[in-house]
This record gives sequence, C-alpha cells and structure tokens, in this order.
Amino acid sequence: MAKLCLGYSVFSIFCLAGSVFGISDTLYMEITTETDDVKFSDSNDCKVSVYLNDDIAGKVYLDNPGVDDFKLGATDVFSKLKASVPLQEIEKITFLVEGGGDAWRLKRFSIQFFQGDKKTDLISFPANISFSKEKSDRACKQKAVFSVRPPQKQLLMLK
Repeated sequence: MAKLCLGYSVFSIFCLAGSVFGISDTLYMEITTETDDVKFSDSNDCKVSVYLNDDIAGKVYLDNPGVDDFKLGATDVFSKLKASVPLQEIEKITFLVEGGGDAWRLKRFSIQFFQGDKKTDLISFPANISFSKEKSDRACKQKAVFSVRPPQKQLLMLK
C-alpha cells in the first residue's frame, strides 16, 4: 500500500501509521459463487467478471490462480477483489461472461464488503442463471444484473 505523506503534520503521522500497521481505506469485496449441480452446469473455459453499478472499467475477474473454478456443484470464494465504487454508492453488481464456448450455471452467490477491520453484512442471492458468451439466447445470458441495495433502499453499512 503506497501513501504519499508530505511534511510533518498529524495527517502525515496518521498516513505513516496507516502504512506501517496496515490500516487501509481501500474497499474490498468477497464473492462466493455456487455452481449448479445439474449436468453441464460447470465451465472449463468461461471468463467471468463482475463490476459494480455501471463501472465496467472497474471490472474484476473471478479467478483463483491455479484452481479450476466453476466446477459442477462447487463453491468458489474470490477474496480481496478491489471495489471500484465507494460503499455508499453501490447499488448493483453485474456478472459478465466474456469468453469460452460452454455455458456456466450460477445457482447462487453472496457478496460482502470489507474496509480495514470492518465489514458489511453478507448479502446472498439465488441466481439460477445460465451464462454463455457464445450461446446467447433465452436460456443463456451473457450478463446479469443484481441489486445489492438492502430493502427500503438503506445504505450498505460497515460494522
């Protein structure tokens, strides 16, 4: 984590302490996906990414290096994904499939946000959606959007 601190002020001492002790204002998210256990639900070559609100430039790929993600009936956890939108502005998350010829069926997923030693409540979604870049029709989607705003349009809160 790089912080630029100029001069000798309370702010610069706080910046130095934040760098040394790992205090971070960076917002991260953890996404857990569950691939359906129905035949042909897994994917060998789909490139799945997610982005918040409409910030496609801030998309992150769901990939655990060295792991065969999105296997039949598997639960995959993708941690320390940098969020590109401030927590109070997050309204939706979009799943996007960008590659591969086969389909992937997302049974459900959850998302949680982290900042320093605080975190939001876990938000879970039933999905039951098949994704495919090549097979875009009524049965398979290239992307799907989910609202992450709690009921009554409350803001997401770190605890």
